[in-house]
Amino acid sequence: MNASPINWLLSLMHLFVASEAILPRHKVDVLIYNYLQNGTDLTVHCKSKDDDLGVHLLAFRNYYEFKFRPNLFGTTLFYCSMQWDGIMHWFDIYTSERDTCTYCLWNVKPEGPCLVEYKKGGDFSEMGRDETSLLEEELIQLTVKSSLVVLSDNLTLTCTIWTRKSYNLESFHAQLKSIWKTRKKFE
Repeated sequence: MNASPINWLLSLMHLFVASEAILPRHKVDVLIYNYLQNGTDLTVHCKSKDDDLGVHLLAFRNYYEFKFRPNLFGTTLFYCSMQWDGIMHWFDIYTSERDTCTYCLWNVKPEGPCLVEYKKGGDFSEMGRDETSLLEEELIQLTVKSSLVVLSDNLTLTCTIWTRKSYNLESFHAQLKSIWKTRKKFE
């Protein structure tokens, strides 16, 4: 039996698609903390091309967490809207191109979101109770003025300073639908 190039190509594609389901990939854990200021609630709504993770209201010092496995193609993207005090921002909370973390801890501050990087092995579970409490207090008090903040030899923050934009909620919903449709076309 002679294998045609089309049959060979279809078999190869089938094998690749099957490997997506079979090959183990690392799981990514994303945590988004509200470190705006005491008494300020943060509304977070995260999505990917395929998943809408819903709207979550975070009180000060509370967090929202989600887990996923990045796709084999290296194109995984999760983006979130973040709203407080009538201010709305968008941020790509995870992109395969930018992020190498498997435990991605984001602190949302008034100046922007900051990715906490713990270099002692990358696992926050290695931190002692006193070190964790000290870190939390330091992060709350911190005013972000640059994109990279070094807190210690083992701890850095990579921050994205955003420009503030206020949105009227009615016009925002129309803009939001347009953005999501546009994003889906390009993903």
